[in-house]
Amino acid sequence: MSIIASMARVSSPVFVGRAAELEQLGHALKSATDHRAATRFVGGDAGIGKTRLISEFMTAARESGSHVLIGDCLQLGEAGLPYAPFVGALRPLLRSVPADQLEELIGPGRPELSQLLPDLGPERGGSAPGAA
Repeated sequence: MSIIASMARVSSPVFVGRAAELEQLGHALKSATDHRAATRFVGGDAGIGKTRLISEFMTAARESGSHVLIGDCLQLGEAGLPYAPFVGALRPLLRSVPADQLEELIGPGRPELSQLLPDLGPERGGSAPGAA
């Protein structure tokens, strides 16, 4: 007789124990909504709920009508690609937002962003820096 046991991942459908952290992220979102810069770092030991916290925050942000951008670091040897998280986060935005709304989102930063995202192209009526 053989018994096969497996460890199932247990995840509660109820978000517990991170209300203060979720509130801090909510304050950052409010600042961004009010056109004020806001940065929050989430860190900690493995298994303490960082991914769940961010997932809950992203769900609430999307439900409020916010765009949620996700970028990952890419480690190559000793050094990573310094702007990879930004490119990874912005590229799907370029593909999913209508042109007029994109213009509103990127504002005067288009020339700088086009250096990271050639797909963005030159500003309407102008040319991208370094373009022939």
